[in-house]
Amino acid sequence: MANSLAKRLTFRIMAVVVAMIAVISCIVYFSVREYMLDEAQGRYMGILMKLQGELRRRLSDVYVATPPS
Repeated sequence: MANSLAKRLTFRIMAVVVAMIAVISCIVYFSVREYMLDEAQGRYMGILMKLQGELRRRLSDVYVATPPS
């Protein structure tokens, strides 16, 4: 009988631990996912702003270099 009680308690404790690990893993996954998406968005916005500045500079150079008609 004591062996049966020990087994039941062990399974209940294991179930609680597995549930806690699952919940913690989900929370960490979604929070890290949001941070990574924000970081990637910021990085690519920086790249686009740099390219926009370069394109604007080149178009300005072309505009200045063209003779008036």
